[in-house]
Amino acid sequence: QINTEEYDLGSCYDNATNYRFTPTTAGIYQVNITVQANGSGGTTIWLYKNGASSGELARTAGAGAPISGSRFVTMNGTTDYIEFFAQVASGTIVYGGQGTTIFGAAYLRSN
Repeated sequence: QINTEEYDLGSCYDNATNYRFTPTTAGIYQVNITVQANGSGGTTIWLYKNGASSGELARTAGAGAPISGSRFVTMNGTTDYIEFFAQVASGTIVYGGQGTTIFGAAYLRSN
């Protein structure tokens, strides 16, 4: 759950209830996620659009270093939303402090 915002220019990210990005402008977006985990297991990040997996974004065999994934996503500007999920084989996702979980999305152009 990414519940802290630095910028949310269109109030498109829900950081309190369902932790989804639902843009209000139709078009193509570049979405990015960075996750850091502790422990000894690998970390995997997935992107979900409208509740269905859009595929794996990143995977690492070990934990400790941040991993990042990025993808272009077409959004309809009304009902489409995206979510990110991360899984750690052994350990936990790190929030704040030395660890980072960062999500970003940027509007690129209309479809």
